[in-house]
Amino acid sequence: MLDEELLLTKLYQKKSVILNRSSKFEKARKVLGFLYEKLSKNNLDELVGALEKLYNQRNGRILVSGRPFEVSGYGQPLEPLGDFKRCFKVVEVEKLGSWATNILSKWCLIGVDGGQIYPSFDFNLPLRYVQAAAFIKKPSGNFKYKYKANFLTESKMDSMTREVDLERMNLEFEMVREVIDELSGEKRICVLMDMPLSSRYLRNLVGKMRRKMIKPVKNLLKLCREKEIYVFGYTSISYAWDVVASLILLGGGEIEARPYDIGLFLPYLNKFGLRTPVFRLRSRFIDKVFREEGIDIAFTYLKTSSGPPARLEFPEWMLRKRVFGEVLKAVLAEVYLGEGYPYALLRAHESASLTIEDREKFYVICKSFLEKECGIALKESVKRTRKVFSIL
Repeated sequence: MLDEELLLTKLYQKKSVILNRSSKFEKARKVLGFLYEKLSKNNLDELVGALEKLYNQRNGRILVSGRPFEVSGYGQPLEPLGDFKRCFKVVEVEKLGSWATNILSKWCLIGVDGGQIYPSFDFNLPLRYVQAAAFIKKPSGNFKYKYKANFLTESKMDSMTREVDLERMNLEFEMVREVIDELSGEKRICVLMDMPLSSRYLRNLVGKMRRKMIKPVKNLLKLCREKEIYVFGYTSISYAWDVVASLILLGGGEIEARPYDIGLFLPYLNKFGLRTPVFRLRSRFIDKVFREEGIDIAFTYLKTSSGPPARLEFPEWMLRKRVFGEVLKAVLAEVYLGEGYPYALLRAHESASLTIEDREKFYVICKSFLEKECGIALKESVKRTRKVFSIL
């Protein structure tokens, strides 16, 4: 139970700290925004060269309030910095629906998402389950769902939680490959995934663990390049600071606060459909895992709602295709139909996510099966029994 009075007391105690931090971030955003506009007049090739040199000179680190920070990635511009484009010709608001329908009539859209149940210490057995769902819409408007699931019985990693994440990722990528094979006759296919393609959250892993978790991502990107399938990693609110890192490097390597890219670009992306220039994602991790195998990951920020812009990550080869602008229109049309979030991803998420009720059903089914079919008793902690009783 939330103690509202206690929460408010703590918030008032932290008010000055919150305001001070907010002031620092706002000041940093203004400084970086000014620098961005100044650098937008520079030659693109010179900026790219300077960034790579500075990143290496500083050993991939910057200073924030005097403390060293590792740069997990920086944005190498592939288009002029001042090149903010609108992804579609302006149409009247009441005609947006027909505009979106017309755009999507030329594309086959696939939305993929996954869900999982991690092992719980409330049971004497580590029950683990993953599932994935795909929403597939053809240009005709016909659609269908596809599902995959797996009940995990072994642990081959030092972390059962990590194993669940890996298996869920594998299921999602297997799903995409299967759907692509089924749609072999379609000419224009766009895949939307509810995850960043860069997989930077895996950079602290080493050896076999890293290779095992990166492999499905690379295999999918290679398949999409081979078959010319357009794929996006879609993040509705991103905490990445790749462009900010580039600006800090170019501005001397030090800053008082480190805002996110979405805060930097918010003033520029003030209309539906506007996007930033495209950037190539660079870092030692990205270069080693992807670039050395001929895979370049690019990204842009796209205004899709009244909130912060969404981040789209995609293979760089897509930018060089004539239909790149058209596939961005398809993503935007999906966002319009989904009222701020891609419709295909929304449907996939609804099908893949596991609610509290779903989890309770999972434990009931597992308990019954293990006891009746396997003669194994599934015991739960008294704490969990009392919590469930209290909820009911």
